Amino acid sequence: ASGPRTFLVGEAYSIADMACLPWVLMLRGTGYDRPGQPLARDFLGLGRYPNVSAWVDRLASRPAVQRGMRVCAGSPKPWLKDGHPLNPATVGTSKL
Repeated sequence: ASGPRTFLVGEAYSIADMACLPWVLMLRGTGYDRPGQPLARDFLGLGRYPNVSAWVDRLASRPAVQRGMRVCAGSPKPWLKDGHPLNPATVGTSKL
């Protein structure tokens, strides 16, 4: 096949897209920068990969992806909060 694929595994949105998108979004945003180390954008910059950027734009425009990204936007891993029915410390004790 010639040219870029619409999604990572061909023409259908899949778990591969779901799993990889947050990592690529991190590179597009703040990166994985650590004090005393080279900046991530210097060796992992997306500017050299226009097809990856186009893929991110396609996924980010999907309403379901936007909803999914909002799940943890205010609080990473909200299910770990005390009293949350999916908190491993409370699983089996919830009356849901």
